[in-house]
Parts: sequence; C-alpha cells; structure tokens
Amino acid sequence: LYRCFATAALAVAVRNAITSWQHNAHAVVSRPPSGATRGAALVFYPYSSADHNGAYKLDDHARQRALELAATVVRVGRVGAAKRWLVHASPNSLRHVSLGGHGNGTRVVWGDGACHESDRTCGLWPNNKAFLSLLASRLTERAVVVLESCYALPMAPDTAKALRDGARVFATDA
Repeated sequence: LYRCFATAALAVAVRNAITSWQHNAHAVVSRPPSGATRGAALVFYPYSSADHNGAYKLDDHARQRALELAATVVRVGRVGAAKRWLVHASPNSLRHVSLGGHGNGTRVVWGDGACHESDRTCGLWPNNKAFLSLLASRLTERAVVVLESCYALPMAPDTAKALRDGARVFATDA
C-alpha cells in the first residue's frame, strides 16, 4: 500500500515538474522505428494543457499514422523549444513539417496553457523570421509545410516567402 502511495506521489511530482517547465522544453511523444528515415517528417503540436478542445490529442490512431509516415511528433510550449529541437535536425533533412496549434489567422499558438494570446513566444507568427529561417535551413528542396491550425490561410503567403524556394505551404481557411 505504501508503495502505491509513493508511486502516486512521485507521478504527481513529475507531472507538476513537467507542467512547470514544459514551456521551456520539448517532449518527443512519437518517433519512427529505427529502420525508418528519421527526421524526414516532423510534427510540432502544443502541450495538452494548451489544447482546449483536444484537437491535438495523440490517440492510438494518431500515433499509428505518425509511425506509418515515419514522423517524429514533438510537443512544444514555446518557439524557443521548437528552435532548440530544430537546431539538432540536420540541414536539408525535413521533407514534411506540420506546425499544429490553435489559431485565428494571425498565429499558430503552441503554449503551455498559461500563454496570453498576444505573447509571441507562445507560437508561430508570420514575422518570426529567426524561427522560419532556421526551419528553412532544415527543409529539403520542395518540402511541404502544413500550418495545421484554424484560419491559418492568411499566414501562408508570408510563411512561404520566409522558407526556401520550392517549399510548399498548405493551410486552411476554416
């Protein structure tokens, strides 16, 4: 019985520590098998604490799809965490990148659940040149970038301009 309580207390402490620091870190939640081409596809999603309607929940179906696509799925809280992850990716290695998060046509929000909507460190804004430049250096020729967010279509032209020639940006207006 004591072991159960100790395990539960440890789990709560770890969860609280992760919640406290997740805005400064990233968490890889799905990685392709070792035989697959690692890094070929990358998905950035917000932490579940910033996902008010579960749109970026990683259920068994989503994990299976990520494995089939040989995608690495990374939860990020802030742009700095996404940049720190990208720094370790090889140049010209990403053929598909999905930038998922809630949005309203001006940004794709990642966040840790405690971000103000105007906080530019909590997500992708089209004028975030440093992040987009780093992302561009990691893309292969004719890579695909998906702005996986509601009403992201207005961001697509500026995002495409910031990426390398031939990169295709897809977004929705719904």
